[in-house]
Amino acid sequence: MIDIDPNKSYQRHSLGRLRYFAPLLAVAGIGVIIWIFNADIFAGEDEVVIGPKSIAALVITVVLIMGVLIEDARRKYMRLNVQARRMSEMADRLSETVEALNDMNATLRANEERYRGLVETQRDLILRLDLKGELTFANEALADTFGVRPESEARRFTPEIDAGEGSEPFDMERVLRPPYRASYDQRVRTQYGWRWISWEDVALRDPDGRIKEIQRVGRDVTDRKRTEQELAEARDAAEAANRAKSGFLATMSHEIRTPMNGVIGMTSLLLDTRLTPEQRNYAEAVQESGQSLLTLINDILDFSKIEAGFLELEEIDVDIAGQAEKIAELLAPKAFERGIEIATQIDPDVPRHLIGDPGRLRQALVNLVGNAVKFTHEGGVVIAIRLLRDHGFKVTLRAEVIDSGIGVPAEKQKTLFEEFTQVDSSVSRRYGGTGLGLAITRRIVEKMNGQIGIISEEGKGSTFWFEIDLVKARGAGAPAAEARLDGLKVLIADENHISRWVLSDHVIDAGGAADTARTGKEALAKLAQASADGAPYGAVLFDGGMADLGGQAFVEAVRANPAIAATRLVIAVPASRRGETDEFRSWGYDAYLIKPIRRRSLHQFLLGGEQDTAAGTLQAGAADAPAGRPEGAVETGPLNILLAEDNEINQMLALALLGKRGHKVQAVVNGAEAVQAVRDGDFDLVLMDIHMPEVDGLEATRQIRTLDGGREIPIIALTANAMAEDKQMCLDAGMDDYLAKPINEAVLNETLNHWRAGRGAGPRE
Repeated sequence: MIDIDPNKSYQRHSLGRLRYFAPLLAVAGIGVIIWIFNADIFAGEDEVVIGPKSIAALVITVVLIMGVLIEDARRKYMRLNVQARRMSEMADRLSETVEALNDMNATLRANEERYRGLVETQRDLILRLDLKGELTFANEALADTFGVRPESEARRFTPEIDAGEGSEPFDMERVLRPPYRASYDQRVRTQYGWRWISWEDVALRDPDGRIKEIQRVGRDVTDRKRTEQELAEARDAAEAANRAKSGFLATMSHEIRTPMNGVIGMTSLLLDTRLTPEQRNYAEAVQESGQSLLTLINDILDFSKIEAGFLELEEIDVDIAGQAEKIAELLAPKAFERGIEIATQIDPDVPRHLIGDPGRLRQALVNLVGNAVKFTHEGGVVIAIRLLRDHGFKVTLRAEVIDSGIGVPAEKQKTLFEEFTQVDSSVSRRYGGTGLGLAITRRIVEKMNGQIGIISEEGKGSTFWFEIDLVKARGAGAPAAEARLDGLKVLIADENHISRWVLSDHVIDAGGAADTARTGKEALAKLAQASADGAPYGAVLFDGGMADLGGQAFVEAVRANPAIAATRLVIAVPASRRGETDEFRSWGYDAYLIKPIRRRSLHQFLLGGEQDTAAGTLQAGAADAPAGRPEGAVETGPLNILLAEDNEINQMLALALLGKRGHKVQAVVNGAEAVQAVRDGDFDLVLMDIHMPEVDGLEATRQIRTLDGGREIPIIALTANAMAEDKQMCLDAGMDDYLAKPINEAVLNETLNHWRAGRGAGPRE
């Protein structure tokens, strides 16, 4: 039997042809039979005779026809069998498909139940809207909160919205535009009262990418909004408290400094009069107590300002090396009074033009140096500025304040920079102070992104240091070249080991050779020995305060010895002896230097120069200087000054200080009178108090600047407000300068001298 495989194409084609063969064969057989029975007729015979052959042919034909029909039936059966098998396979596959569909339906039902369970158990509000704005879905949370369902007649979701600040309405058009989503907050009325709902709306698309629904998911953020409101109220309250604190600080500064100005200023005037020794002691005690109280007040106010968050840094040109030298000169009288030395050690490579806050840097250094002076009883204090790294556009500097004082115990060093912390806080402590100076310094350094620390051993002194990065000023070149001492052999005669160390370092850095002597007699012996050895000293720097041999005796001894008489002699004396220039010259000195000695001045005078022309500074020299001339004294004619001051004592003090210099002064007691005085008079400058009745100093300044004759008059604030923002406020009002009370006579005179040229003089450094 032929096995027919319906999947084979050639068999399918053969099967197709056999399907029509049986009928054709039957027709042909019938034709043969007819021909057999009618052959004689076809041959022209009259009688039909069927012979054996015909009968055989007939039988064969019938057999063939029957065989073909049977085969055809068999083939049809086979086809039906194949079709049945195929139908069976199709039925099996259909059964498998139905089973798979049932499984998928079960999975879909499970997923739907899971999704519905997730949606219905969500606390978030979930709903969907068609493009007509009608609800197509709402979860239980939404139904519970607002009482709406998609199957209800009112298929619109339109809750009552509070139109107050921060509450936005639903906008379908917004969601139908890119980026096809929107986020906003609404304050809406629910079944539980007014609640804040944060909505997240997004457009949903069908498989063809067409938007068909809008899904909205809302979350109750009432608690968050309440917290935000409380935080905002707390912030506003804190800002109000800070403003009140700032105002209180300004008021306290003004109210405390105003009488302090009278106390310190009047005491200063009293000390300029004829007093008995006892009266002078009393007056000096009052002045010193006033200065101590002022320092205390300044520390407390400054710390309070920092705590209130008002510590802001300027970014202007600063010369930290120059500041260190000025601070040494400022604190030198106090150091010399305690019998110690103070000196500076500045790396020659430290740039002179950097960007920073000169006021805060000065404050940090003054705090550290003042602290060192207070705790040092012998030896001295050195202010060192070192260049650690040069990064090209900026530098890393290390400032060190080195003292030979009492030192700090190791267990106290960790807390030394904390507020109100002192090395000795006992009732019987020897040293006063609030313990705020170092804490303020730490805050300043940290504000500059720097580091601060201490290296100390109890009984062996301390080194306070801080490191900061400062950007170089634009266009600032390399530091100016200093004078070289190449080949110069210098003898430094000083009892103080700190002075010998620092001055020797200055000489060696400049290429010279330094030798030291502890006494005047040792210096004379070394001079004679060096001359005898054929290697004489080129110059001698002699401390005028030597105990064994005074300045006059030393120079006379040198000049009397022909072997060393030609040696260049320079005497070093404190600023209090500046007026003895004629005596130094008459004794035989070639020059004198004021301590603390600046490096540049030392180099110049050891070489025989009188002035450092490169730096433009002349610290002291052989040139004459008027004896006893106060620092900052008027160097040209008197000025015509308008003084606006409402406090009677402060007005009296200012009139006295200005009268000492021969200035012509007109005094008024409020801003309105000041404006009228400028309108009617001709003044070289105006000293303007800030707090005055009727019209304050700021408003008076603004009005003066509108007058034809008031635009070019320098106006200087004279106020007890000492905060940085007060200074800026004065400058913003049109003032040119700022003097804080208590008034320092030297600073007042310096300021007047600067502005006597008019507003074109530019800012005072």
